[in-house]
Amino acid sequence: MRKPTLDTLKDCVFSITGTFSVSQVDLKKKIKSLGGQVSLNCCSSDVTHILATEENFNDLTKPVKHAIRFNLPIVKEEFLNECVSQSKKVDVDQYSYTVSDDTKEKIKEEFKDQENKEKKKPGRPKAASKDDSTKETKVKVAKTKTATQPLFKTKRTAGDKVDLKQVEKSLGIQKSTKKVRATRKTENN
Repeated sequence: MRKPTLDTLKDCVFSITGTFSVSQVDLKKKIKSLGGQVSLNCCSSDVTHILATEENFNDLTKPVKHAIRFNLPIVKEEFLNECVSQSKKVDVDQYSYTVSDDTKEKIKEEFKDQENKEKKKPGRPKAASKDDSTKETKVKVAKTKTATQPLFKTKRTAGDKVDLKQVEKSLGIQKSTKKVRATRKTENN
């Protein structure tokens, strides 16, 4: 038996997911001793292989989904053991989990849905239509006396900035801490 060389897993970057027969620290050492690298971020563009347990593969964990999405091999622990015993990089396909076409499609749809949701997240400015620019904007504040009264009676267009001082004044908000302290002192006496 030849001794494995430092370039057996050259150009391979692994992400490890799951609980194996040995600790992940030992797996990292084994990968590094074979010339490979280990990434802590499973979604890194550098990752070329996912090392997963059967349980993690069946549960479709985040690293497994990432591997399926980007067609990365999801290998078993035996892959590393065979690389050590044969002193060369063995055929990945013999030691990889097989992903069904249905699962691939399901994962790809999941990622599309997730991307669409991220595009629709609040905080991104919405394109103003012609109708929006002429509508009167009524800003209301809940649980106040003026909750039903609009703060601004002028017509506003999409993208107009609100003057916070004007809002505070119309709501009767006092920013002075001196007045608050004075009020507390008189209440306590």
